Amino acid sequence: MTSLIQFRMDSQEKQKLESVLGAMGLDCPSAFRMFAAQVIAQRKIPFEIVAVDEDGQWSDEDEKAYKKAKNERSGGEVLTLEEVKRELGL
Repeated sequence: MTSLIQFRMDSQEKQKLESVLGAMGLDCPSAFRMFAAQVIAQRKIPFEIVAVDEDGQWSDEDEKAYKKAKNERSGGEVLTLEEVKRELGL
């Protein structure tokens, strides 16, 4: 049995997506099924998701703060982005 999943997205973004996927020999339904299969297999989003500042830009300071937080997290210490920025004087 199969189920139908529908969602809306910007028409221009859809065209760009179809073009990129087409260059890879894929269509949107196949790509989304691959995404779903990886979410199920890995039990997580199969790529990293990061937030940007309110202005929509990822600054060099943001990158430094992110890398520092990521390194500390792997060592067991967990800091919020605001704590990292404070430590870096940002």
